[in-house]
Amino acid sequence: MALTGNDQTYSDIMNMVQNAKDQNSINAARNRLGELQGIGAGNATSTFSSILDKAQQGLAQPQTQPQIQVYDPTADIKAMAEAKKAAALAGLSKAHDKSLSDLSYAKSQIEPGYYNQRNSVSTDADIAKKNFAEYMASRGMTNSGTAAQSDIADNVALQGNLGNLATSEAKAYADNAKQVGDINTAFNNDIASTVAGIDATTMQDLINSQQQYNTQKLAQANTDRQFNYTTGRDTVLDNRYNDQFNYQKSQDALQQNNWQQQFDYSKASDAQKAAFNQAQFDYQKEQDTVNNTYKQGSFEWQKAMDQANLDLQRKQLAISQMKASSSSSASNGGMTSTQAKNDLFAEAQNYIDNADNVSYRKLIEEDKQAIINAFGIDTYNKLSNMYWNWMGSGY
Repeated sequence: MALTGNDQTYSDIMNMVQNAKDQNSINAARNRLGELQGIGAGNATSTFSSILDKAQQGLAQPQTQPQIQVYDPTADIKAMAEAKKAAALAGLSKAHDKSLSDLSYAKSQIEPGYYNQRNSVSTDADIAKKNFAEYMASRGMTNSGTAAQSDIADNVALQGNLGNLATSEAKAYADNAKQVGDINTAFNNDIASTVAGIDATTMQDLINSQQQYNTQKLAQANTDRQFNYTTGRDTVLDNRYNDQFNYQKSQDALQQNNWQQQFDYSKASDAQKAAFNQAQFDYQKEQDTVNNTYKQGSFEWQKAMDQANLDLQRKQLAISQMKASSSSSASNGGMTSTQAKNDLFAEAQNYIDNADNVSYRKLIEEDKQAIINAFGIDTYNKLSNMYWNWMGSGY
């Protein structure tokens, strides 16, 4: 019978315990010990806890020289093997007991089942016999030889059926007993196989641990010899170093004092230069501000004058064009030529491009009638809509 469900959990916890070498891994392993009770391996809790306590003690001991952790895990390996056996046997016993319980229940159902079948066969025979007797009586043949032969045949058939049921019942009991024996045999075989497997693994673990233990002891001995030699050599070197250090320290103090004096002088000189440069910069900055203000004022004034002249020229040109167009196209109901109209819309677009809403508004308010006379009301409305759409967009 194979173990299911709990082996992986047990193996994971065991590996965490074995590999717990620092405080974080020790705490993580302790946090999982509570799971052992839930998988039927609670007896391993104390063993694992003891191993973690030893690891914790190893962390608490200060080391005065390099140490290789020499640890003989023989006792712990054996203890974990016993704990693993206990967990495995608990799982096998649980499955074994469940199988025996199922077979015991099946056995208890054999006798009642065949009892009911025997009663049914007997009842069916009595009914058949009664029916045949009534049939013979209806023909006046109650005491005839035919009736007697029928009774004999019925009795023979009944005994045969009851015998078959008895044979089947005995076989059912025998099969149940065989299954019990098979389960017990398999249980014992599983126990032997599981224990042998754990023992083989434990033996290999012990061999490996002994080899590792011997290697660690040899390494520790070599480390101790190297440490003792290094300690003596370092003492001599430390004395030499201290003498050199003290001499160099006095020389450095002299150099530091000289450097500090030079630095203080350079710092004071740099401060004077910086103050002079800042004064020059502030003066130049003030002069540049005055010059920029004058230049900016001149530029704004010239820009305003240029724009005013441009507006005046454009307006005079537009009025002249509108008047000329109005007089030349009177026969067309006040509509102007295409070129004149395009020039008017070009002027409006120029106002938009230059964000000159004041001039645009003067155009549609002060020259409204002239535009209507020259180009018609539709053209004026279109020009006005362009202005208000532009203003509505936030230009």
